[in-house]
Amino acid sequence: MTADTTLTTVKVTTAARDRLAVLAAEAHQSIGAFIAGVADRIPTAAELDARDERTRHVLAQLGVDLTPADRQAGEALWAALDAGDDDALDALGAGNSILARLLFGTPRGVDDVVAALYRGPRLLAPALSLLQAGRRRTGLAEHIAALETLRIVELDTAAIVALCGPLADLDSDTGHAIHTAARNDASVITPTPELYPESVRTVRLPL
Repeated sequence: MTADTTLTTVKVTTAARDRLAVLAAEAHQSIGAFIAGVADRIPTAAELDARDERTRHVLAQLGVDLTPADRQAGEALWAALDAGDDDALDALGAGNSILARLLFGTPRGVDDVVAALYRGPRLLAPALSLLQAGRRRTGLAEHIAALETLRIVELDTAAIVALCGPLADLDSDTGHAIHTAARNDASVITPTPELYPESVRTVRLPL
């Protein structure tokens, strides 16, 4: 099966054409390639529905059954919550409905979808937090890794330097959560905010 290489014409305003030309040039692409790339990245309603079903399937394996009402609740919670520590991931593994709703409440409007694609998943799982949580519950890491609405943050050089420097007095998983939150201007979702320095923005996760 060969790819469709048929070209067509799309009429836009002069202002839109000029803006597309600038954006395409910044991406080192032709206008046509840039538009095709944007179209490929924005999911259709059917593709979002399919992603929802995959998310619901994974969460069901973690003991959480979700309904359309949970989607609405998740959308309401989505806006300001970004990073989770290992206790929060444990809570999800134990069937925490708050985190499950966040994962299920993915954007639906075109503007929200474009914004989400630009910034990536807003719910982040620091790798060291996932490591600690995954060691406590068999299969948890595999399920978390399968969630498309969550991004696992790798332990990179900058994180290692921070954990060996200003965050050296903290447990490695806690330090990685703090570092992840700081780099992404995020809050740490945790049922135990008292474990974090007062300078860290936290959101208490009810259990």
